[in-house]
Amino acid sequence: MRYRLYIDESGDEAVNLARARVEHRYLGLLGIVLRIDDIRPHRNRMEELSVSFFSTDPDDELVFHATEMVSGTGPFGCLKCPAIRGAWDRIFLRFLTETPFDAIPIVVDKFGLDDVAYAAEFGPYAAGVIRLVELYVDLLARRGGSGDIMLEARSSHQDRLVAAGCAEMWHRNVVTNTGIPWRSIISKPDVEFRPKRRRHFGLQIADLCVKPYTRCLLQRAGQAVTPSQFAGSLWEMISGKLPAGIGVDECLLPMPNPENKETDALASVCDATNV
Repeated sequence: MRYRLYIDESGDEAVNLARARVEHRYLGLLGIVLRIDDIRPHRNRMEELSVSFFSTDPDDELVFHATEMVSGTGPFGCLKCPAIRGAWDRIFLRFLTETPFDAIPIVVDKFGLDDVAYAAEFGPYAAGVIRLVELYVDLLARRGGSGDIMLEARSSHQDRLVAAGCAEMWHRNVVTNTGIPWRSIISKPDVEFRPKRRRHFGLQIADLCVKPYTRCLLQRAGQAVTPSQFAGSLWEMISGKLPAGIGVDECLLPMPNPENKETDALASVCDATNV
């Protein structure tokens, strides 16, 4: 069985700002895992859903973009109406619940990356991506599948670091913590980068879910963030799509340290949701 991993992020790589605000300390990533055969039919379902809610020119491509949808700008202006926003949130949440995919979250604490070997060379974002791909490799190994990887394009510098890091892991045929070599699962060393404005189904889901999910996790760990009501519902939905067999320690980078109370708090939240 063939799969595809889509990755989007919430946060930035600015280590020098990390001590100033919680938003800068933590970098959230979310991987959406879909069977290749499932992508087209469910993308068609999402397009039908968008046509029923949003008025656009039939020659224009409508891409679900979190920033525009939250602010109700561009083609999503109707979402400024609370009644329409509420109806959309309920229908879209049901759509996601009924769509078969796995979600793999990663939370990177930029304070503690000194002991993560590849973080110094490739940076916090690439380190988070590499960790996420390791969990993807383990998941597909348990299912007897293989797959590839697609990310939203960021800056050319960051994309080069991610590409170099993943290619190095692939060429070295790195073995995951459960003993699975990358090349037994990942078909090629290259990862695909696609712009946000392209209609890639998995990237749209990751873009819409990664920030609210990460903010809910940080709030439950005692951090000073305030997720929306919809984010709370999204948290429950995504938590139900976390693959069995992935332990809490594996989803945090670095792994929990007894002397790091903040990271331990994140671990307790993830453990409670069976990450």
